[in-house]
Amino acid sequence: MSEIKESYAVDTLRGWLEKNRFSFESHQTTFEFKDSGHGSANVQLDTGAYLVDVSAWNHASCLDIQIFDIKTEDSIFPHVGDCASKAEFELHLAELIAWYKSNHG
Repeated sequence: MSEIKESYAVDTLRGWLEKNRFSFESHQTTFEFKDSGHGSANVQLDTGAYLVDVSAWNHASCLDIQIFDIKTEDSIFPHVGDCASKAEFELHLAELIAWYKSNHG
């Protein structure tokens, strides 16, 4: 019998956005949250210099993060794939906020 994973990814991503909403607004970063209603969600951020796409799936607690530099047209992918735990999932989101603050603080 296969192990059943927790379904926290979408709720955690939603909470992360709410927690950081003020920071995004104060730095004129536009953002949009989309919930598929079927166990996946996406956050898109536009800082003016970067487009950031964060997608989460409850299935396998998957998290994909892409940061696109508008000027250079280069993309980096700080994390792509499954997370072994909610703590790991939250760590990747915390690292994204650290990157954001170092580039917009």
